[in-house]
Amino acid sequence: MNMQKFLFAAVSLAFLATSAAFATTISVSGSGTDGALAATADYTFSATTLTITLTNDLTAAQVRSAGQSLSDFEFTLSNGSTITALTNITGTAVDLTGSPSSGATVAPGTPVTVDEWSVLSTGGASFNLTSLNGGKPDYMIVGGTVGTTFYPNGNNGIGQFNSYLQEFGTFTISGTFAPGATLSNISFSFGTGPETIIGAPDSGTTAALLGLAMIGLAAFGAKFRKA
Repeated sequence: MNMQKFLFAAVSLAFLATSAAFATTISVSGSGTDGALAATADYTFSATTLTITLTNDLTAAQVRSAGQSLSDFEFTLSNGSTITALTNITGTAVDLTGSPSSGATVAPGTPVTVDEWSVLSTGGASFNLTSLNGGKPDYMIVGGTVGTTFYPNGNNGIGQFNSYLQEFGTFTISGTFAPGATLSNISFSFGTGPETIIGAPDSGTTAALLGLAMIGLAAFGAKFRKA
């Protein structure tokens, strides 16, 4: 391999490590008193922004009650990074109307605003991105894909917590984020209490190692450029 090809390979590997360190997907599943639970978080860093997309992975047929809705996302931020504020929320708002025996119908909800969720410090570098920020819970994330018009097993009480975000919500958080920043100690909470909390496998170690690989490869390439 000549020097030009070697440097190209080093830069390509560094790019792959950077991508893996800055964009991560974490999924959990389990069950609670209201039935099946499942959720995914996709998060991406830039130097000044953390973007998190939270998805409720249940199908419309699996949704029975508000207790299966995704309401919190807790995490620890690494590498001395800091959070300033939650600056934007996007998602499809829906209102559900349930009945005792014939499921829940769907209507357009009141559009979500940034005040409906909060990002709260829970001590040190740990935070809780939550819809349970005072008052009656709303804008939790309900399962079923965007555009679902009927939840065949939705119960009579599910409409008490309108509006919901259908399937997913995307949250933009401002701050100062160091190269190789990761999230660890992740947990997902469901329901208005919340009723159920599911911890995620810790992704911080893998992402941190990939970040170190990116830095090492970049330094290695710089050494050969000088040679």
